[in-house]
Amino acid sequence: MADLIGQAEGKVYFDKFRDQIATFTERERTLMEIRMDNAQNTADMTKNLALLGTFLAVLIGIGIAFVLIRLIMRQLGGEPAYIATIAEASPPETSL
Repeated sequence: MADLIGQAEGKVYFDKFRDQIATFTERERTLMEIRMDNAQNTADMTKNLALLGTFLAVLIGIGIAFVLIRLIMRQLGGEPAYIATIAEASPPETSL
């Protein structure tokens, strides 16, 4: 290699080598940008899906709570204030 550098052909080989390294570096930089964009898109989509899932879980929880409250109120047969007056009017139980 040192002999080639000493000759005029060495410069030509090194120039080709530098061009190949520059081409390789540019391709790698382009691929890295594409990969970074893909990674950012994946992270954004994951965050959005997590927020959507949380929102849906809260809505479902509210719906279930509403249905359970209605079922319990229907079984009790009246308003809670009416039940409270019945509870106040009844004498306390005594244990012997």
